[in-house]
Amino acid sequence: MTKTFGLLADAKEWARHQERLADRAELGPNRKELERITLAQLVQRYLDEIVPAKKGAAIERIVLEAFLRHKICNKRLSELTTADFATYRDERLKTITGKTLKRQIAPLSNMFEVARMDWNLPSAATRLPTSP
Repeated sequence: MTKTFGLLADAKEWARHQERLADRAELGPNRKELERITLAQLVQRYLDEIVPAKKGAAIERIVLEAFLRHKICNKRLSELTTADFATYRDERLKTITGKTLKRQIAPLSNMFEVARMDWNLPSAATRLPTSP
């Protein structure tokens, strides 16, 4: 992170503030990192690295591969919004029940948690909507 200041004192204060935020893990997501990765790339990595070790791997693979065909997966993580997932949810609810949707979204929630905790990827989607 960088910023330009007219006074050295202002720059030092801003740097101290940023360090405090970093110490408390309160800095916002690294936008450049999120701009490099599409949702499809994240899903594919999850499919390759995490799903094979899971008990329900076969079913989860089917669900995630179907999800990969949706247009939302073409978006970069930096572009994703809760509204995108709400649109996806609403489209899916036209053909499946809410209970089925929750089962299909569960792997996505876990994927974002793994991305945040294990891969140090800032979370682009903090909450996936499951009900209208």
